[in-house]
Amino acid sequence: MRISALYIRQPHASMVISGEKRIETRGYEVPRHCVDRPIAVLVPGVKGPAQVVGWARITGSKMYMSHKEWVSDYPMHRIPDGDERYGYDMHQVKYAWYIQPEYMLWPRGGKWIVEKGGRVWTHVRDADEGVWLN
Repeated sequence: MRISALYIRQPHASMVISGEKRIETRGYEVPRHCVDRPIAVLVPGVKGPAQVVGWARITGSKMYMSHKEWVSDYPMHRIPDGDERYGYDMHQVKYAWYIQPEYMLWPRGGKWIVEKGGRVWTHVRDADEGVWLN
């Protein structure tokens, strides 16, 4: 089986896994096949392969209708107002993906193989068992 995997840069990935960040923001609605299913959280590799840092579950999404709404959700998305890369832009659509930690990988360890995929989504499998997860 296969597990969908979402790339999230640090420090945001750790904040998702710890539950500190409960909204992941993107420029499109969450893909339906990823709602209410476990997903792997991947940190892109700087000088090596991406790493699975934990598991999460996306429970739904909403489109931001105003800057005011974006600012009021700061405690959940943790993106500072005015952030040039990830911040709100009234000329572009921005979605909130409601995300919660599903399972902490840190204590258990594990070897995961990351498939080649897109810039945002890919899949992972367990290297020890050779079994596709999810």
